[in-house]
Amino acid sequence: MNLNQLDSEVTSENLEKAAENGKPLDILGIYDTKKDRIQILRDMDKMYSLTKFADIAGVNKSLLSEFFSGKKNISRIPLIRIFIALKYDYKTVQRYLRRFKCASLYVKNRWDIIVINGINEGKGLMEIEAELNKYTDDNGEILSLFDKKDR
Repeated sequence: MNLNQLDSEVTSENLEKAAENGKPLDILGIYDTKKDRIQILRDMDKMYSLTKFADIAGVNKSLLSEFFSGKKNISRIPLIRIFIALKYDYKTVQRYLRRFKCASLYVKNRWDIIVINGINEGKGLMEIEAELNKYTDDNGEILSLFDKKDR
């Protein structure tokens, strides 16, 4: 049995069940995000050109291109911007964050809660950004989806 034959999502619980049942596990499949990148690219292509999407999501076009080709990964916050721009629901955002080895959105973190609420309410990037900008972190910095180092 390979990971594609497990339940719809690769989870620790599914892997544990397969291992307990003596099923062979496809170790390489755990980290293969090629299909995910292709799906995200297809979703983007339905709505935008790469240039337009890079501008909307606030991600450098060349970085986005290298991400889709599998040459580079993108960090958590730019990935979240991408997922919001594609209007992904909360469950899909969480699944992709895990697949790309990023921390899931956490309900005990102010920034994450605001983003979760925005996603669940179907808000766009600028609406979520406006809500984040009402708050500061522990250092007094205004919360934001857009960080200069991520661009």
